[in-house]
Amino acid sequence: MRHYAIVSFVALLLCGCAKQLLSISDAYVRAPVAERDVTAAFMTIDNSSQTAIKLQGASSPDAKRVELHQHTHTDGMMRMRQVEHIDIPAQATVALEPGGYHMMLIGITAALRDQKNVELSLNFSNGETLKLTAPLRSVLDD
Repeated sequence: MRHYAIVSFVALLLCGCAKQLLSISDAYVRAPVAERDVTAAFMTIDNSSQTAIKLQGASSPDAKRVELHQHTHTDGMMRMRQVEHIDIPAQATVALEPGGYHMMLIGITAALRDQKNVELSLNFSNGETLKLTAPLRSVLDD
């Protein structure tokens, strides 16, 4: 019976029927300010697995690089710093939002200013890569 359960699980994985462990919702990218070549991306990441997973990096064809960042408040000053990863605890949701964790798109393409959406690829410690399309949204909508 144990052999059958393992074979069934492997079959589910191979046919793509297994439940996706990570999901992204409410993603958007701030419309870039004129003359600036950086912008930020925000979203909610849900980890439905029993294991903590790390967001290790991201990329976009619309930016030279994408960095993971965090805002912190220290001695009355807001500071932004790059982080190596963002922890997504087991059975938890983490929000990338203004004033907290977020992604910085650096060296954005001129074409991005005329687009309605931005493609992003997110890389996680469990080997998953999630691709998504996020709408551009004005900073006034935050």
